[in-house]
Amino acid sequence: MSFIEEREKIGTQASIAGILTNVGLFILKFILGSMMGSVAIIADGFNNLSDAASSIVSLIGFKVAGKKPDAKHPFGYGRIEYISALVVSFLILTTGLSVIKDSFSNIIKPQELSVTTVGFIGLGISIIAKIILGLYTKSLGKKIDSVSLIASGTDALNDVIVTFATIVSMVVFAVFKINIDGYIGCIVALFIIKAGVEVVTDALGPLLGQPADKEIVDKIEDFILSGEGIVGVHDLVVHNYGPGRIFASAHAEIPSNCDLLRMHDIIDQIENTIYKELNIEITIHFDPIDVNNEKLSLMKEKIALIVRNIDSTLKFHDFRMVSGHSHTNLIFDIVYPYGCKLKEEEILQQIEKNIEELSQSDNIQYFAVVKIDYPKT
Repeated sequence: MSFIEEREKIGTQASIAGILTNVGLFILKFILGSMMGSVAIIADGFNNLSDAASSIVSLIGFKVAGKKPDAKHPFGYGRIEYISALVVSFLILTTGLSVIKDSFSNIIKPQELSVTTVGFIGLGISIIAKIILGLYTKSLGKKIDSVSLIASGTDALNDVIVTFATIVSMVVFAVFKINIDGYIGCIVALFIIKAGVEVVTDALGPLLGQPADKEIVDKIEDFILSGEGIVGVHDLVVHNYGPGRIFASAHAEIPSNCDLLRMHDIIDQIENTIYKELNIEITIHFDPIDVNNEKLSLMKEKIALIVRNIDSTLKFHDFRMVSGHSHTNLIFDIVYPYGCKLKEEEILQQIEKNIEELSQSDNIQYFAVVKIDYPKT
């Protein structure tokens, strides 16, 4: 069974478990809420119904995501899982807004509560069921790296707090004869809305494009640098087309005097190893580096010191020297990290200033030809 097929199987199992559990809890809470006149219990029940609808959407998402690539979508349908998570979030948010409306109505015109032992038992059963469902779903979500399942599991565990708050309102009424049911309903609604916003955030990240997991990036770089003759790696880009459908590209630095056919074979082996070990299809471009040019190596060390002194978070790559009759161009790319305190213009100005000082000390006219690059991982 392939990774994609296993994800679909596990996702389907978790979604069906969510549908059955939440529909059962909705029926239980709707009956209890109607018997006791509790808008908080009924609101909690509709939250479960929303969770059931979410599980149905997730089920459909896993089925579609499991489809093989075709002419219309050569990278497959994996991202449909993130879209289904967005649909789930809208269902959750809609439920939360509806519950707030009903809760405000109950605050303005409170209804008489009927607290019964059956009600406590029913809500206790709900808490136990939600704990089991939440832990089960979340563990499966982590196992297959599923945004929608992890979100569903977290939402289920949040529901435990919501149901517990409902029990608190029942206890308060039973002991003090104070009806805080509507206020508890508002708290329930806020938890629902919070869960919806979190699902939106988790789903939008992969859709809009977010940095690859650092552990994955480190593993890819380690595999590339482990290749015989490879002296550096840069411009690593990871494209996420859904779980199990990750593509990447990178530039590997190799000695310019090496056997290119042999190096091509080594890089092919690295690409195959990364696919087998990480399930990532990667294309590696190699950049020839003159490693035996002492003048070039010395100048590279000087540029490294200049860049480091400007900001320790800065990195550079693709360094070249092009000498002419009147001047020498120092060509390289600067990787500008997100969140850097210095502006790009300030960095370029400081580099030019340091290059001018280097020109005076070496008695050679240098010009910096610098391209600003951004981290892709």
